[in-house]
Amino acid sequence: MSLKLFSKIFIITILFGISIFGFTNDVYAVKTLGDATGNLKSVTDKSGVTEGEIPNAMGNIIKTGIAFSGILFFVLMVYAGFVWMTAQGKDEQVQKAQKTLIAATIGLIVVISSYAFTNFVQTRLIEGQEKVTPPAPDVVGDVPLGCCYDWIATTQAGEFTGGIKVDRGIITEGACQQVGTQSVNNDLVIDKWEWNEGWDAAKCQDGL
Repeated sequence: MSLKLFSKIFIITILFGISIFGFTNDVYAVKTLGDATGNLKSVTDKSGVTEGEIPNAMGNIIKTGIAFSGILFFVLMVYAGFVWMTAQGKDEQVQKAQKTLIAATIGLIVVISSYAFTNFVQTRLIEGQEKVTPPAPDVVGDVPLGCCYDWIATTQAGEFTGGIKVDRGIITEGACQQVGTQSVNNDLVIDKWEWNEGWDAAKCQDGL
C-alpha cells in the first residue's frame, strides 16, 4: 500500500468520524410548557428506539470498520515480512517490502488511535444521556401546571349525555376550575371539569 493511498484512507476515516460525532447539536423545540419531554417520549416509544441506542449503534459500526482496517494493516505487515524474507537479496523486493511495512505500521498505529478515540467519544455520549434527568413538573412561580379537561354541550341532547370532553391545555388548577365552572358560548354543561397535575401536552392529548 503506497503512502499516498494510505493518506487518502486516513483522511476519509477522520472526516467520517467527525461527521458522525463532531457536528451534532441538541434541539430544543417546544410549543408549550412540558411539550419537549412528552413529544420526544411519544415519538421514541413508537419507534422502539431507546436512550443511548443510536450513539451506541453508530459507535459500534465505526469501531467494527476500524477493527477490519486494523486486520488489513496487520495482514500487510505479515505480507511485507514475507516479501522481505523471500527477496533473496533483490533490492527492488527489499525496498517494496520496507515501504509496505512502514505504511502498514503507521496505518496500524492510526487505527489503534482511532479506535481508542471512537470508544472514548461513544462512552461520553452514552454517559451524557444517562445523566439526563427528567425535568421537574412545569410550574408558574410556585403554582404547578397540569392538563385541563372540560365537558361542553350546546344542545339539550348533548347535556343529557354528559357533553363532549375537550382539552383546555396546560394551565393551573385554579384556571381549569374557572373554565370548567362557567358557561362559554352558551355551554349547557356546567361544573364538570378535570385537572391532572404534571401532565404535558402530549399526554393530555392522549387522554381525550
